[in-house]
Amino acid sequence: MKKVLISTGLILSLSACGDSNPTLTNREKYICTQCHAFPLADQHAAAEWPGVVARMIGHMQANNRSMPDVKEQEEIIKFFQTRSGR
Repeated sequence: MKKVLISTGLILSLSACGDSNPTLTNREKYICTQCHAFPLADQHAAAEWPGVVARMIGHMQANNRSMPDVKEQEEIIKFFQTRSGR
């Protein structure tokens, strides 16, 4: 559990850096929509998005879907966190 919290904290720290209003590339949007409709950012609190993205990556791996690289994961998390409103 401690490792998960440390990893989540690191991802949150990394995702908070840089552009204050990030946008997603078409590929990053595709990563999300290859399995479901594009999610609304306020479906989860900002702190929940790293875990949500990690869970979705697990689903992508299990279903042989196109996988985001580390930079894309960070951008996706940052995008949803800055728009979550909570």
